Amino acid sequence: MSRFFFLLACVFTISFSAKADNQDIYLISGVSISTNAKSPALAKAAAFKMARRDAFLILLTRLEMKSGIADGITDEEISDMVRSEQIEKEKISGGNYSATFNIMFAKDFVDYVLLQKKSPNASENKAPEDIYLLIPVKMKKYQSIIWGEENDWKEAIAKTLNQKSLNQFVVPDADIANIASLNEGEVVIADYRTLEPILSRYKAKAAYSLIFSYDEIENKVVIEVIRLSKFQKKKVKLSFVNIDRLNYQSLISKVSDKVMEYLLSSQSDLDQGVNSSATRIKIYLNSLSSWVAIKNKIESSGLVNQLNIESISRDYVVVTINYIGEEDIQKAFARKGLRLNQQEENNFTIDAN
Repeated sequence: MSRFFFLLACVFTISFSAKADNQDIYLISGVSISTNAKSPALAKAAAFKMARRDAFLILLTRLEMKSGIADGITDEEISDMVRSEQIEKEKISGGNYSATFNIMFAKDFVDYVLLQKKSPNASENKAPEDIYLLIPVKMKKYQSIIWGEENDWKEAIAKTLNQKSLNQFVVPDADIANIASLNEGEVVIADYRTLEPILSRYKAKAAYSLIFSYDEIENKVVIEVIRLSKFQKKKVKLSFVNIDRLNYQSLISKVSDKVMEYLLSSQSDLDQGVNSSATRIKIYLNSLSSWVAIKNKIESSGLVNQLNIESISRDYVVVTINYIGEEDIQKAFARKGLRLNQQEENNFTIDAN
């Protein structure tokens, strides 16, 4: 009996250690830096850059990648990959600075940057692959869950991406900036403006919210797919009945595979029509109230399904719209009391002075 408990304890210890090692692979500890410059501030700034780059080289070694990849990565890109850093044994004397750094890298940002850099011998003429953001959301008792261990749907999607090497899709990591951008209570009804900061951060073309609901009584999974880009919002519901009586973990894994198959097969069709009706309008103003009136008139016209503000100044506002009307846009807007003056194809002005 005692031998059984001893073996069991060993199994748990090994399993726990493996998990810890996997989590700690992006934590680089004990990077010692000593440098000097004309001022303490310059010396400290230089030390931070050196420490981050040295830590990144160590990380590349752990990931079994060539260290030469780092030559094509800027200090700013490495800084963006850092999730947190701790400084120990800091000493400042005149222009001299020394410290020991413990640096944690954000896995999702490391994966993204390495995806762009890991093929240095690829053809320079090859167009870069578009990036798409995936936001797996689990519905539990009418509550939407994005972050935390409760969202096993997010883990299933990440596992499928890794197994199938679907590098064009990115699942955001749970860092402070991403959590601030993706509010669990609002992500289901999010618009482009809500997601624009995180889309810009990943340089993503569009975002897919993958909302997972499991009906235990009917033994069925429903996935609501919401695709959101600058000029398009589309919803599709996918239903999966568990006819094979799979257990929950096998079911969620199977559904994850099928959802990614759907995204891959439908992606090109969705992309083709996204910008076909994109129209840019420069609105000249004499007051804030005139801008508000025109904006309300456009949004309530029934002629557009998306309006995005590109820039605002004292004298004018530039917007882009997705026109969904069937007749000529100038005639349609004129019926609503808005006179469009065409400058070039899909570019107009409105004079509200």
